[in-house]
Amino acid sequence: MAHTAPRAGKVALALLLILLLTACGSSVPQAPLPTLTSRPTQTALVQGQKSATEAPAPPAGSTDGPAAAPETATRVPTPPDPGAEQGAEEQTSEEVVVEEEPVEEVPAEEAPAGEGAGEMAGALPAECGTVALDYWNPFTGPDGPFMGQMVDAFNAENPNIQVMMTTQAEYYTQLGTAQASNTLPDVAIVHADQVATQAFRNIIRPIPEDIVAAMALDPADFPERVWNAGEVADARYAIPLDIHPMTMFYNADLVPEPPTNAEEFAAAADAATTEDTNGFMITTGFPVQQIFEMLVAQFGGSAFNEEGTEATWNSEAGVQALEWMLEAQERWSEANLEVDAELNAFRGGTVGMIWNGI
Repeated sequence: MAHTAPRAGKVALALLLILLLTACGSSVPQAPLPTLTSRPTQTALVQGQKSATEAPAPPAGSTDGPAAAPETATRVPTPPDPGAEQGAEEQTSEEVVVEEEPVEEVPAEEAPAGEGAGEMAGALPAECGTVALDYWNPFTGPDGPFMGQMVDAFNAENPNIQVMMTTQAEYYTQLGTAQASNTLPDVAIVHADQVATQAFRNIIRPIPEDIVAAMALDPADFPERVWNAGEVADARYAIPLDIHPMTMFYNADLVPEPPTNAEEFAAAADAATTEDTNGFMITTGFPVQQIFEMLVAQFGGSAFNEEGTEATWNSEAGVQALEWMLEAQERWSEANLEVDAELNAFRGGTVGMIWNGI
């Protein structure tokens, strides 16, 4: 729904660049998979040979083998008071994965890169040819059409590179099946907390340093943990694509003035709750985990210890957060709502306030 424009614009260029450079075969190695990103979205390269044979070494100190995941892979939003606008830190996001296929080379003059690509990447390699790239993503929500617009714009600006986007449900099952059948796409979205898992499963591979350098991205433009989430076992697998801050949306017809604290929130939700409308909605799916973690912080707790090695939800703050969520469901919402039910109700004008980060 809402994205932070400056950062989103820059990382969007990163996505288009990774498509461009991969299509042009920018010194991407064809060797077997080397040693191997809330949820922020990132750009990573997939194994050139679709049936990878070599598993990566786990990060130093890890004893969990292929299932291990870096501590930096998960981002926890911590917004203010339950009634305030939710301006949390970045929530979970996704991550782009790229796999290279053989490229049919044509003379550079027959394959113009397009003005948009030239502005992003500078001079293209002479061997850059005409290619088609399969691109998968799990964007079954409103972010899907927007990503489709980005792909259409890229294709229009780069007639020698055509990206074919497919949105998949049951996404990680589909990726695993594609790997087993040697039919992985060239580009795919992967949530940041799945980067290490997909790396150890030999689905993604490190991004060559020359590609990262060509993007001219500055790590200082990203939250440190989001940038670091693109690394596994000292290798960069991903570049952040997007970040989802949790936000409070309110229907001005039902809530004339947005609440600024817990008491005002409760009063506004009460006033907006009638036989035909709900004051607030909470579902059984996304972003229920993020709402819980935000509330834990607001009640003075933390989802994890300082070292990030132990969950600390089983605390007084955790109990208060769950009790608040249960009361909110009984008082203003409905039971057993499926994911995105609150978004649909908000579009229909039948709910006063929702918290979401898409």
